Amino acid sequence: MKRYLTVEELRKDFPTAFKSTGNVDFGNVPGAADIAELPENWTVNGDLKLQGLTALREIPKGLSVGRNFELEDCRSVVTLPADISVGRSIRVINCPSFEAIPDGVSPSYSFFIFGCEKFARLPSSLDVEWLTVSNCPSLRSLPDKVVARKNFEVSSCPALLSLPQHLYVGEWMCIAECPEVRSIPDGLNLKYDLLMSGCSQIEELPVDLRVGRNLDISKCSGIKEIPSTAEIGGALIMRGCKGVIIPEHVAAACPNIIAYSHTDYEIARSPEPEASSPTP
Repeated sequence: MKRYLTVEELRKDFPTAFKSTGNVDFGNVPGAADIAELPENWTVNGDLKLQGLTALREIPKGLSVGRNFELEDCRSVVTLPADISVGRSIRVINCPSFEAIPDGVSPSYSFFIFGCEKFARLPSSLDVEWLTVSNCPSLRSLPDKVVARKNFEVSSCPALLSLPQHLYVGEWMCIAECPEVRSIPDGLNLKYDLLMSGCSQIEELPVDLRVGRNLDISKCSGIKEIPSTAEIGGALIMRGCKGVIIPEHVAAACPNIIAYSHTDYEIARSPEPEASSPTP
């Protein structure tokens, strides 16, 4: 294992990691697994990818990355420094010891957290274009306030108990395979899809739900009815549901209803208007 206190030492030992574009990429670089320490106050103008640095325990304080920061297969890293600066996106992939992102860490575009067994905490407030947290079995809660101006995905997180109380999503939302989530916040108005298959504890959809494209409630065994005020612009996907009641006018507005069989749903006919009595 070797500790690097200056960027010059690091560049000397790993010249192929430093690209002419301003990016630094340790993916598949021989010897990178032995790096135990990186220099503090390191500035990378482009992207920084730390992959396979299995001896590394801490991301250096004062790290500044101009665009994208990616941490992958770094088995001993637990968190990020509170003073890290990342211009565009943060990606953490298959880091089994990684537990949390501290408050104040805020890339302008996205967070992507995947396959981190111990991950349990995002910053207390988020305002990004894109948020993805997937296959993180220790995640139990999310910040109270989350703004995802484009996409929001928190999927395959079996311990997650609830969604943010104040949640804004602009385009696309996926909460598939989160079986302990019990409700969806009101006020969702999505440009594209809402995918929530496998959310078996959810019993009701928001009455003001607006989905521009597809709504997938497959394997949502708690849902018994689609709200009469819901607007669904694409397909209504409900594989593995049982007897979900769909108001006739909602069904008529859906280009397609996708189910295993007709027993998965029932279309509730609109009542016929009462005939008025003739005026005497």
